Amino acid sequence: MTVGDIATVVGVSKSSVSRILRTFQESGIFSLKRKGKFERNRKTIPRTDKILIRNRKINPRKTNKGLRKDLLEYSVEANASIVRKSFLVVRQQAVTDLYAIF
Repeated sequence: MTVGDIATVVGVSKSSVSRILRTFQESGIFSLKRKGKFERNRKTIPRTDKILIRNRKINPRKTNKGLRKDLLEYSVEANASIVRKSFLVVRQQAVTDLYAIF
């Protein structure tokens, strides 16, 4: 199987697959977490993520601005872009957990 085939199946770039394979060949350790200097700290905590997910399940058509207003009821301040990004982080964690199963 080529690097391009793996990238297509997994849904990531060829360079990411190459980097992971190179790291594995050099160290013998497989890790999905990149230890780069550009990794940013999370702006929300898991409790906030749970509130967002619960509110999104209750009303899936609610906008990020609406969810932001819901957070204000819990005394949590976050702008709409932070709400959107936290959903992306939660989604990526779910995908990573799915890969761990297989």
